[in-house]
Amino acid sequence: MTTMIWVLFSLVVILAVSLVLVLVSDLWLELHITGPFQVDIRFGFCWHWFKHKLSVPLYRYRPGASLSPKEIVDSNSTKLISLIRFAQLIKIFLCSLLPHSHIHIRGHAIVGTGDAAETGYLIGIMWHVLGLVNAFTQLLVSVSTINLTIRPEFSAICLDTDISCIVYLPVLHIISAAVKTVKHCNKTDFQQGGRKVWQNIPFRA
Repeated sequence: MTTMIWVLFSLVVILAVSLVLVLVSDLWLELHITGPFQVDIRFGFCWHWFKHKLSVPLYRYRPGASLSPKEIVDSNSTKLISLIRFAQLIKIFLCSLLPHSHIHIRGHAIVGTGDAAETGYLIGIMWHVLGLVNAFTQLLVSVSTINLTIRPEFSAICLDTDISCIVYLPVLHIISAAVKTVKHCNKTDFQQGGRKVWQNIPFRA
């Protein structure tokens, strides 16, 4: 009997310690792009003293069989409503989570179109986009570091990339953002600030 009590006590302690470690950890996501078509996604839990990585394979989406025109219209309407609703929920979730997140982007890219003028124009656009991304990340997340070098290749057609993007998401804030999103789902349209449809009653003398 005493042995059983000690075993149960040990299991409770182990579960409690594991739960605390998960709650104080950060969810670690990494997107690594090498070359034009090679992408590696990894994720795991990260602590200040320990980091564990887990490789995840990429999946390809394959569209289903063809539908009739009427089914396509109905399906598109339903998908559009669902997509708008999903976008609202994603916005609520990200607005609650991103202010507590960290993002780090580093790497280099060599780009060339074979024409010097076109390459220079393309590099200018890429630098402009990179500046916008840097500005948005400074506004949206708690800590952001972008160390990305873009080098032009004027004499040949070239696309060589080695870019790594790492995101740290606190688990406690993920849970908090998920709770806020679920609470929003359970609200009625009137509580969410939507338009209330009133009954149309004609005036009478």
